[in-house]
Amino acid sequence: MTVSGTKRNIWTLDSYTYKAVSSGISVYDLASENLINFLSFPTGVEAVWVNDQYIYIASTVSGVYMSPVSSISGTMTSSLYKNYPDLTSSGTTYIHGNGDYLCVTTNAGVDKYKISSGRREFTLVSGTGKCYQTTTGDYYYVVHNILSESSDLHAIYNSGGRYIYSDLSTINDLHITEGTSIYDNANVIFLATSSGVVVFEEKRGDEANCRKRFYFLGTSS
Repeated sequence: MTVSGTKRNIWTLDSYTYKAVSSGISVYDLASENLINFLSFPTGVEAVWVNDQYIYIASTVSGVYMSPVSSISGTMTSSLYKNYPDLTSSGTTYIHGNGDYLCVTTNAGVDKYKISSGRREFTLVSGTGKCYQTTTGDYYYVVHNILSESSDLHAIYNSGGRYIYSDLSTINDLHITEGTSIYDNANVIFLATSSGVVVFEEKRGDEANCRKRFYFLGTSS
């Protein structure tokens, strides 16, 4: 589960909650909500993702680090996982993983890794925001267009295809449900934007004609 703010996020897995803060990672006991450990990062943290073995930390200026989950009840240590040139930039903006895949957005692009093999694919692009990785290898990332105050959502399919949902209101967060679209069991995309919530039911190969719904924010007098 992930609950995200403007950048930094909270990740919950098993009995623990991991909170990315500017100076490191706070680890809380899920049941008691007590802080049980803290992993300091003097160079800053942007986001965190956790699997059964490692805590993956997207640092502000020095790439991606990992820390063994087994160390959270003792002395927490971390080691460098990816940095430039094996990452599009040492300055990261977000991280998200699922299964055997990990996606990282940076100041210069987006990188996807297959964790077990280290295989990497990447795209150089500026203005990246959050990303979302699926268990099948599909991944999605946001690109902000500062001049037009809009966002694009890039959908990258593991089969090799891609599609860009363009000129959307500023995207603040995203979530994907896998295999739930009415069109050939593709994915459903949920976007939290500055104008409200947008939902796309993927129709791969004919994305422009997919079923979509907009829930706009109302104004009160």
